Amino acid sequence: MRRPVFLLGNFSTLVLSIGLLGCNGSSEQSVEPVADVPRGQADRPSEWQDYALLLGRVRQGETYHPRRLTKNRELIEQCLARRQHLGPRSAPNKYDDAEWRLTYWINVHNLLVLGAVADALSSKTSNAAAPDAALERYRAEIDGRLLSVRQARDEALHEAGEDWRVHFALFTGRADGPPLPPRPFAHGLVDEQLETSTRAAMSSVRVARPDHGLNRRLLLWEGLYDMAPALVEDYERRYEMRGATILSVLLEWCGRFRRETLNSAVGYSVEAMPRDYSIPAR
Repeated sequence: MRRPVFLLGNFSTLVLSIGLLGCNGSSEQSVEPVADVPRGQADRPSEWQDYALLLGRVRQGETYHPRRLTKNRELIEQCLARRQHLGPRSAPNKYDDAEWRLTYWINVHNLLVLGAVADALSSKTSNAAAPDAALERYRAEIDGRLLSVRQARDEALHEAGEDWRVHFALFTGRADGPPLPPRPFAHGLVDEQLETSTRAAMSSVRVARPDHGLNRRLLLWEGLYDMAPALVEDYERRYEMRGATILSVLLEWCGRFRRETLNSAVGYSVEAMPRDYSIPAR
């Protein structure tokens, strides 16, 4: 896995990534059986086409549409069932380098999160905190063992090594945290996809937003808040300077239309964003 690339990726590569991974979210599509695809192709597209179909059906904005998510519980269960005996432990020859394994665990993590939230939303006892509680208790058989969301996250971060951008590819299932990636991650395209996910997250109010109230704070998603000292240190090392802040890092990664808003937080104190368990509007 390559170290993080801090310059914007090649535009033609990004366009190619989108074209290769795009999917039609129409409910008319069917899920074909997984077929063995020779190595060397971009992450065996058929392996994740069911998950791509799911994302096309349930994704709304930066997150999920609650009603669509619960309507597609059967598809979620099918996606999970197909990974019961498919993965690095069950088929080590198919996942014989870190990038193959990384794409697998990012996708599995986000699929488990959607499964956990759908389970919570479908429960008659669900409440505002249900999605987070569901993330703790939810389990599914993945790659020959019962797996939790937390375990899948740990696997993804392990395969990522020093590439901190992976944190921004892992959906929280809450209203705070990185957006839900619009497409499955794919071998050969991971660097561009991580670049895109990190820029989308740094530009999102789910991850960083100024509070212009009495306290004048810059609120950060807890994951970014925890990483802030290391990211600032890295920023100062790369630019051979001192006195940088997490705002410097945000301005480097966010979109140009977001910079004006974030610049308004110069001099603000930095605090962790409260966890937001609210369910997206239906």
